[in-house]
Amino acid sequence: MLDFFYLLFASYLMAIYAILFQPFMSLFFGDDFLLPDVLLIIMALNVFTMVQFENMCNFRGALGMFEKDRNMIVLSAVVKLPVAILAIYYWGVAGLVLASWMGWFCIGYGRLRIVFDYILKGQDKVRYLWRHLQWSVAELTVVAMLYMGFHYVGFYDSFWQLILSGIVIFLLLTLANVLIFCRTEEFKNMLQYGKQVLGAIRIRLG
Repeated sequence: MLDFFYLLFASYLMAIYAILFQPFMSLFFGDDFLLPDVLLIIMALNVFTMVQFENMCNFRGALGMFEKDRNMIVLSAVVKLPVAILAIYYWGVAGLVLASWMGWFCIGYGRLRIVFDYILKGQDKVRYLWRHLQWSVAELTVVAMLYMGFHYVGFYDSFWQLILSGIVIFLLLTLANVLIFCRTEEFKNMLQYGKQVLGAIRIRLG
């Protein structure tokens, strides 16, 4: 359930980076401060990947198993350096972000091993990754459709239009998530947990 919550949260962050970042910069700072579109897309994917697996990192941190993945952290640096040198040459700053994103996969794999080898012993690692892949494909498809739709409409001419665009994106993404995931166990558990939290808040407030 927590993994699913982090994935949903990551999808909203990805949508903000991919769709609203450029219009915000244009309105408040001018077109001279706009970033290349490819850089924004890589940043959006980077945030989406890291945030959706944050719960896995929390498991490792909560039990203090910081020494178990030191080799993977070193490997991440080894991977990032040559990739960064080549990618920066061809794509500039976007190449640096791309190298950081690729390096994260080494760290992510190290923490995945910690969780499934030392904490959740006997659990199916492949099933876990397959489920995340399915979720990710669904979210990427929805955000890509929103990205194309809002770039076609170009509804960012004023501050209030930008705010309205953000609200519409939030509502459409929420509707898509409900339609796609409403029958999953994780979604039902998240709603049930949310109701329990709201009930506890009502009792506390009297």
